[in-house]
Amino acid sequence: MRYLYVATTRDGQEERGIVEARDAQGAAEQVRHMGLMLISLKRDNSSLLANVLGFGWITNLVKVTFTKHLALMIQAGLPIDEAIRILRDQATGRFRKVLTEILTSVESGRPLSEALARHPGVFTELFIATVRAGELSGTLEGSFRDLAVQLTKSYDLNRKVRGAMVYPIIVISAAFGVGIGMSIFVLPKVLTLFASITVQLPLSTRVLMGLSAFLVKNWAPFFIALAALIFGLWNLFQLRAVKPVTHAILLWLPILGNMSRNFNLATFARTMATLLRSGISIGEAFQICSETIRNVRYKKALLKVRETIETGAPASTVLEEFPHLFPPTTTRMIAVGEHTGKLEETFGYLSEFYEDEVDSMTKNLSTILEPVLLLLIGLAVGFVAIAVIMPVYNMINSIGQL
Repeated sequence: MRYLYVATTRDGQEERGIVEARDAQGAAEQVRHMGLMLISLKRDNSSLLANVLGFGWITNLVKVTFTKHLALMIQAGLPIDEAIRILRDQATGRFRKVLTEILTSVESGRPLSEALARHPGVFTELFIATVRAGELSGTLEGSFRDLAVQLTKSYDLNRKVRGAMVYPIIVISAAFGVGIGMSIFVLPKVLTLFASITVQLPLSTRVLMGLSAFLVKNWAPFFIALAALIFGLWNLFQLRAVKPVTHAILLWLPILGNMSRNFNLATFARTMATLLRSGISIGEAFQICSETIRNVRYKKALLKVRETIETGAPASTVLEEFPHLFPPTTTRMIAVGEHTGKLEETFGYLSEFYEDEVDSMTKNLSTILEPVLLLLIGLAVGFVAIAVIMPVYNMINSIGQL
């Protein structure tokens, strides 16, 4: 959510601006982190309708393109403010407004990382920390180049995983739709023949007749209840208290568990490689990585590594306590990287390895799931066929015995 704030600088000058945060407390903390004294804070409802309708959404592809173009412009020797101004003129919608506010902050003399930090809903902690490290070390060009690679890899991984799930979702949805359509429009005409039969019908036929009669009479409430159920489950899985359970179950699933594990390991390794290459300390890198990664189980493990590193223990020793999250080969490679002082390169190798694993699994997922889907659809078709054919067969036998 966006909040409008009024604050004063250390010189006593009044300053107005916009920050994005989950709640008012988070917005107030952001204002204080900028070195300002907060006077007033209120929620910005002007863009609420646009956000509800989706006009305020900034896609990952937009951020990837922005980062690549900014890296190229800095490499070409353009000043930061001029590069942002060019990209601002090319942007549209909410992102144009965000870049306008960033440009205003940069032109007033604030560091780029501080201007980016005012928009946490757009730029992640990884993005802001990498830019800050580049500013301090004078290697901002390299930081944006690393960020462009990081965001591109992350975007490609997400796109491949989503693409792999399209086929099973389409097949299951189509089968479900055909089944409901037959139950409402086709089966009632066939099953009316059996309603007049005085003999005992098979259980499968009675179940099918009951289901068909229910859907014909209550099809509207059924679809409303189905939509409400899907919406409710989706929101339930987003609750912070439920995520540890659902994420743990996801990691233990036969096929999707390996994909989820490889996806999180690829994200972890790529993020660590980018942060260490930018000159960020390993403790801070684990902290930022824990905020970037999605799975709650991995978040807790990385936070424990962050806390243990402060006592002087190597990261690989702590990661060995989570063999179901970090395979032994991975922890051994990290240990070798720590001993040789080439931890950055080690994480780079690991990220490439797990990205290839995710790529291979997404390509083969449809082949792996196809027999399972065919089996499920076959069972459903077989059930309907038996429910329809068995009474006809019994009727023919009864007629033959007369």
